[in-house]
Amino acid sequence: MRVFVWVAVALLASAATQSAAAADDPEPLVIASTSTVDELAADYRYLTALPASNLQAFAGQFLVMTTGGSSLRGLDGTRPMGATISLRPSREFPFPWKPEVLGFIPVVDFMGLVDSLAAGGSAVHPQAGGVLALTTSFGPAVSLRELRGWALASASPDRLQSPPADPLVLLDDLPATYDLGARLFAAQLPSDLRVQWEGVLNSFSENVRRRRNEDAAAFRRRTERARDRLTVLRQSFADLEVLEVGIGVDSPRRTVSGDLVATSRPGSETARRVEAARGQIATRFAGFVRQDAAATFHFASGLGSDLGIQAVADLVPIELLRGEVDPRFEEMHAQLRQTLQEGRANAGLSLLGDGPFTLILGVSVVDAKRFGELLHEALREASRQGTFQNVGPVVDLAPHGDVRLSAISLSLPPGGGAWSDEGLFGSRDLEIVVGIDEGRQTVCLAVGPEGRRRLRRAIDQSQAGAPDPPPLLVSFRLRPFADLAAMSDPENSQLAALCAILRAGLDRIALWADHVENGYHLRLEVEEGAIRALMIALPEAGGVRHGPGNYRPPNRRPAGPDGSPQSLPGQMTPNRRPAGPDPARQAQGYLKIGEVFERRGDVDLAVKWYQKAVQLKGAGECGLEAQRRVERLRQRAEDIRRP
Repeated sequence: MRVFVWVAVALLASAATQSAAAADDPEPLVIASTSTVDELAADYRYLTALPASNLQAFAGQFLVMTTGGSSLRGLDGTRPMGATISLRPSREFPFPWKPEVLGFIPVVDFMGLVDSLAAGGSAVHPQAGGVLALTTSFGPAVSLRELRGWALASASPDRLQSPPADPLVLLDDLPATYDLGARLFAAQLPSDLRVQWEGVLNSFSENVRRRRNEDAAAFRRRTERARDRLTVLRQSFADLEVLEVGIGVDSPRRTVSGDLVATSRPGSETARRVEAARGQIATRFAGFVRQDAAATFHFASGLGSDLGIQAVADLVPIELLRGEVDPRFEEMHAQLRQTLQEGRANAGLSLLGDGPFTLILGVSVVDAKRFGELLHEALREASRQGTFQNVGPVVDLAPHGDVRLSAISLSLPPGGGAWSDEGLFGSRDLEIVVGIDEGRQTVCLAVGPEGRRRLRRAIDQSQAGAPDPPPLLVSFRLRPFADLAAMSDPENSQLAALCAILRAGLDRIALWADHVENGYHLRLEVEEGAIRALMIALPEAGGVRHGPGNYRPPNRRPAGPDGSPQSLPGQMTPNRRPAGPDPARQAQGYLKIGEVFERRGDVDLAVKWYQKAVQLKGAGECGLEAQRRVERLRQRAEDIRRP
């Protein structure tokens, strides 16, 4: 626990420089806090106990560097730590404002804490007014003072002369909500800083450049969308009242979460828009959102064209693809955009099972009957183009309540590997079940084993009043997808080690957003198994821990008895590389990505992806085709440049 305290002091000191005292202390721009010292210590012990955790090794080295390995004494474990950041006017060019930081650490023995901090070689110098100056070899001097059971810390000794009466009052509910949290009060931002920020936003719209081969109409639409997004962002920033971020470790639930909460000034334009949308739309697809699914998605928005259309519709910029996409797809895309503009966008999706999977999907549209017809026609057209094979006729099924059901069979083309041949849906021969509800204007479908039964069950649960999920939810489990990847690359030892870690469960990662009063709450939650898997999958991000306190830097293996590098669990052996992907298949993927950018008119990125295919050894015909495309695009660019 002593590491957290010293890190806090060092960060607080480095964040501010000395400034002249002022008659009136400014209101805090930012407040930050931790949970109680005892709770923080428990979370630290939980995280360092995870397999492959590097935290203990890093903390141990930092402790030796700062305190000589001695323990921190004098802490009060029943209270939180915290800090405030304020801005003072400054005459130092080019910064008109200076940040001023005041940190507070709960203590029962102030001098015991000072002695343990100084044990690492720092010098302590008594100053006037009971202030101690602590100098370190790796940062600026820190001024310390004891006041009513708190150790106050600042880079400015003058700041310690006017401390808050009770730091806990300043911290409000942050310590109880997060293990580490911060809250920014936008009203304390000086007007000139706001102007500078708006200038940065304006520069983004001014820097929109026309892409190669992009016609004038497509460029104009893209520019208008960028300006509309910036208008919404600028208004949201102007109306911002509080921005809050926090991290929490929930060891009983074995999860780590991160939160972001943004609220607007009451009565502002943004607040009125948010409150109007709050509760405006009820989801029609609660039964399509399953917590036990391999992956699930939900979206419900009543924000309308001013924000919803900007946040979601641009995910599929169909305007850039006109002339290259089937007209039926364009009409379906137009229906989805209209639901966004009208403020009734709603969709739910789940990928059920651990493999083979069943996909269930439901979406609100403008004209469900027409949307279903377009979907069937698009599938038949895809069969003629070779995307699918053996597309059969539409077969009407028995209605399910108000939902008219039909089915259409098709086959996936061979050569897709485990992702399409046997891993994803269990077979290349598939049945797509489509449900049309003209009364509710919804379309739903299912693909995969037991698709009919699972779709009927999702419809029943949605209409029976299943609990509404958050307006935005994206959630997935790592294990099913890691197993599927391992099927495609069975010789990959790193994937095998990852799958072994994930078999213990608790492998879900979830992102959700919900309304709060005058604002939004966004949370990312990661379960313990996913954290362990990420530590295994990203060994180069830090050292690897082998045994308690034994830190091994990145890219270094411990030596064996003969002095040669040893292999580590889950890592490649020094003289044997796992089998990589098929170069021809990899080149085919690069070709497909290049095609996407070429259709969008981004020739430079298309050429880069084609060149990656050319550079692959063993790419065969795919590599030759990529070379032909590179030459064709370069010739086209040369022709355009000619007068």
